[in-house]
Amino acid sequence: MAVKIVETHSVSPPLSGGGADQSLPLVYFDMTWLDFILTEALHFYPLNCSQSHFLDTIVVQLKNSLSLTLKHFHPLASNIIFPLTPSAMPATAAAALALTVATSDADFATLVSNSPKSAAEFHQFVPQMPPALYSATDIRFSTVAVQLTLFPD
Repeated sequence: MAVKIVETHSVSPPLSGGGADQSLPLVYFDMTWLDFILTEALHFYPLNCSQSHFLDTIVVQLKNSLSLTLKHFHPLASNIIFPLTPSAMPATAAAALALTVATSDADFATLVSNSPKSAAEFHQFVPQMPPALYSATDIRFSTVAVQLTLFPD
């Protein structure tokens, strides 16, 4: 039972006419959540299609739809920026959401069946967060990563 990474993408919101980067400072309530373990949600949907149809049609449509959705939900495609000097005001760069497309030879029916299973079986379906980006002025962390995994029959 192995997962093979087929493609990786950075999905950004479409460019708006303003072109100005936005910065939304974190408040105290936000800071309390930064120490929590990442939430890892898995959703399984049955889909009967070939890998070529999945990659050429469905993934393309999902990327376009996700990009348009991010236009209205900027924080999902943003970075959390920690300035390294108190005087450095974080300027946001064009951020993107990490999207991984994969295939798995695992048995879909077994994974979604109503029976006890080891949590370790599901870890391979959780997307890897992109690494932190270090610069001379700040450290940037992505907020969300998404993985689409196809289970070909």
